[in-house]
Amino acid sequence: STGGGIKTTTAFVSVMALRAMLRGREDVEIFGRRMPSSIVNRSLSMVLVAAAVIVVFLTLLLATQEIKFERLFFETVSAFGTVGLSMNT
Repeated sequence: STGGGIKTTTAFVSVMALRAMLRGREDVEIFGRRMPSSIVNRSLSMVLVAAAVIVVFLTLLLATQEIKFERLFFETVSAFGTVGLSMNT
């Protein structure tokens, strides 16, 4: 489990779903097993919500802070994932 952010299994299922879409397949297969669509949909939803949260807070920080985009992006993603890394800005 994670303190923040998304779980690695959620990210992996989402990447595999993207791979299946790009190959024109309806089913997501991981290690020869088909993933139920409910799990795939839940994983994709979590990734989209996480991305939306990051975009909203990054936008707020960009509007209120005089710091370069790259630094704010790093700080926002680090804070969302409770990584604990900082660029000391």
